[in-house]
Amino acid sequence: KGKGKAKGKAKGKGKAKGKAKAKAAAEAAEAAEAGEEAEVKPKAKGKAKAKGSFKNRIMADLGDRSIDEVVAEAMLEVKACEKAIAAAETGEKALDDKVVKAKALMEEAAQKVEEAVHKETLALEKLKAAKLATGEVATNTQQAETDIAECEKTMKILELELIS
Repeated sequence: KGKGKAKGKAKGKGKAKGKAKAKAAAEAAEAAEAGEEAEVKPKAKGKAKAKGSFKNRIMADLGDRSIDEVVAEAMLEVKACEKAIAAAETGEKALDDKVVKAKALMEEAAQKVEEAVHKETLALEKLKAAKLATGEVATNTQQAETDIAECEKTMKILELELIS
């Protein structure tokens, strides 16, 4: 058997971080030499998790205010939320009514379409019957003309025999 293809090692992954840090350090050094202040870019950090218990968070929110002020503020927020919920429910009810009306209109339109399709089907059947009848009448007319021509020939022949 022959040798398989050799697999290379992935060494380039770690270099990018080192290069970026080196570049930032070089820029800071150049700025310091030129007498300028180097811009320090803070790293983006994830959201901080809530630390401490519920009681500690409430106490931090209270600060130097009285409990009555905080309760009154919370009650105002609750009332505002209740108003928003009531408004949303009213809007939802209005939308539901519009949906019901739209469905009724759609059903009515579907019924009219069904009636129109039925009328069109009947009209097509009548048209086919009329065309068939027209064809039969034309055939009967031709047959009658042929019969008349045959009778006339026979009469001519008989007239000629009578004369002779």
